[in-house]
Amino acid sequence: MRRVLAWVLLLAMGGVAQASGRHENWEAVQDLAPSALVQVRPVGQAGPDRCRLESASETALTCIAEGVDQGKRLIYPREAVREVQVWEETPNRHIAIWIGLGVGFALGGAACAVGGPGPFFACAAIGAAIGAGVAASADGPVPFGVWWPGPPPPRAPRMRWGLVYRAPVAAATP
Repeated sequence: MRRVLAWVLLLAMGGVAQASGRHENWEAVQDLAPSALVQVRPVGQAGPDRCRLESASETALTCIAEGVDQGKRLIYPREAVREVQVWEETPNRHIAIWIGLGVGFALGGAACAVGGPGPFFACAAIGAAIGAGVAASADGPVPFGVWWPGPPPPRAPRMRWGLVYRAPVAAATP
């Protein structure tokens, strides 16, 4: 058991180490669409500035301020930018489907557990399919959505601030 736990911990730490430099690419800022709503955190400033992106070059980011200073042109040299976030649609992760899958698997497996491993996995797979189907149809306008004629109405997109760029941490010198 300890060996398994050690491997899981080692894999998790490796994933964190690989992901640490993921947002240190300035080209991601340059690839943003003009007029994208962004938050820029300058070095030495506590809070972000919210603005509409006008342009991003190799040396600077230019945007038009939103909110209190609306219409004011803001120019940030690349060295002065600590972080850039963009207002984007949240990816649809379908957590309910995964929960339905797990609950269906557990209930189906429990129903046929006495028959041995063959019936256990067969019933668990059927239960997982039913659970995931019920959870997927729950997005409809009525509970379980199966009796509604036609496709469900579109949902409003969920939005969030997504990190695009974070300045690399300067290497500590001894």
